[in-house]
Amino acid sequence: MHRFLPVLLFLNACTTAPVETDSDTKVQISDTTHLLKTERVDTLVQPDLTVAAEIKITWSGSYCNGAYPPDELLEEIRQPRPLNEVKVILRGSEDYSYTTNSRGRIFATILPGDYTLLLDPENDPDKAPYNVTCEKYYDRSWGDIRIDTNRTSYKIHLEFPCDLCDQTIKMRP
Repeated sequence: MHRFLPVLLFLNACTTAPVETDSDTKVQISDTTHLLKTERVDTLVQPDLTVAAEIKITWSGSYCNGAYPPDELLEEIRQPRPLNEVKVILRGSEDYSYTTNSRGRIFATILPGDYTLLLDPENDPDKAPYNVTCEKYYDRSWGDIRIDTNRTSYKIHLEFPCDLCDQTIKMRP
């Protein structure tokens, strides 16, 4: 009988006296009355199916206009660089908007599926490596990615052409 005494005392100390009203419940604890709001939820609760993903986004450019450059310069232009502090959109069954960090990475909590990478029209012209005023950068896909449940790390590389809105620029190799 002594084994059950602490449990019974605990349960007795925690008893409350609920008093129901239309959609709220009043609970009497000691000498204080607390009003608890209750809501009816009519939607089916789904388990969290999102995955945590690290996506590294790099970019490289193109040589535009002028005399044919030395091979070293062409190689330097084609070298991948992190896409730093640029807003991107992953468009799939849902849209997700992210800003890359200083190393060109986003850390996403996202549903598995296929996504298209788009550039956000609200990018800072001092940070984006393209002409942010040119609408042609926003109506095209810059890459596709498949997020699945058994991977956490992804890479996307963007190859920016010469300014898409400048008609005087001719692309070089």
